[in-house]
Amino acid sequence: MKTLRVATCQFSVEPDIEHNCRWVLKQIDQAAQRGAQIAHFSECALSGYLGVDLAGEGALDWAALRRATEAVQQAARHRKVWVALGSTHRLSVGHRPHNSVYVIDPRGRIVGRYDKRYCTGELRRSPSFDLAHYSPGDHFTTFR
Repeated sequence: MKTLRVATCQFSVEPDIEHNCRWVLKQIDQAAQRGAQIAHFSECALSGYLGVDLAGEGALDWAALRRATEAVQQAARHRKVWVALGSTHRLSVGHRPHNSVYVIDPRGRIVGRYDKRYCTGELRRSPSFDLAHYSPGDHFTTFR
């Protein structure tokens, strides 16, 4: 039976994408140095959590998030590791984004995306908790 080594990575997520990206890149390096095949990060590790770390979607720098995601893809390719990266995925105008996990393969390609399906809160009267900031996903994700 083969062994799968997973690094569960955690740090203090901040409302600063560059700060979060530095930590993600550092921990990908550490995971690879210790022989991990997968580096797994918490939800919204790269973007920060809307409604917690950031007031809302309007506070998110989407261009910086795109650049940071590309840097993580390059690190996965350089280190030849899989990365499960928690972030916020932008949808079309008028729709709240998804709280997502990108699956990045050792070639640096995003090969899957899971969108959190069971967001906290209620949609009645006015959305609360997660539902005030995120649209729930509608399916589970598998990848190879």
